[in-house]
Amino acid sequence: MPEGALEITMHNPNGPQAFYEQVLAAIGNDKSKPIAVMCAYGNRSNWAQGFLRKAGFTNVLDMSEGMFGRGAKPGWLKRGLPVKRSESC
Repeated sequence: MPEGALEITMHNPNGPQAFYEQVLAAIGNDKSKPIAVMCAYGNRSNWAQGFLRKAGFTNVLDMSEGMFGRGAKPGWLKRGLPVKRSESC
């Protein structure tokens, strides 16, 4: 996962509301703080961006090429950007 990122999954076993609450807590309840969402290829991050925007977050960026790349865009890993090992894998 990207270095410096927080690992908050939209696949929370307690559902989307729990995901929302984790994100909100991570940014100190300030829905105007910038948030970047990323997944492997950009599909789930697109969903997460829309979900958070509908919930009132105003500064959500979708890293649409994901970790592995999408279309002609190489993704985080092939760009050689900094990573760290996931704590949940």
